[in-house]
Amino acid sequence: MKAFLKDENYHIDQAENGKIGVEMFMANKYHLVLMDVQMPIMDGHEATRKIRAWEYLHKNKPTPI
Repeated sequence: MKAFLKDENYHIDQAENGKIGVEMFMANKYHLVLMDVQMPIMDGHEATRKIRAWEYLHKNKPTPI
């Protein structure tokens, strides 16, 4: 995905696994999350559930995942 978007004006963060991805999401503001469902430590399905629970708890609008 980074190679596909390399010529666009986007800042891209990349997480090594789902746990780090959730932590990054909670610490930053993102307009879009591209999620791999087969990540180590925490898969994309579980990471998405944790993100959604965090958004709900903080009354944030759901981020497109």
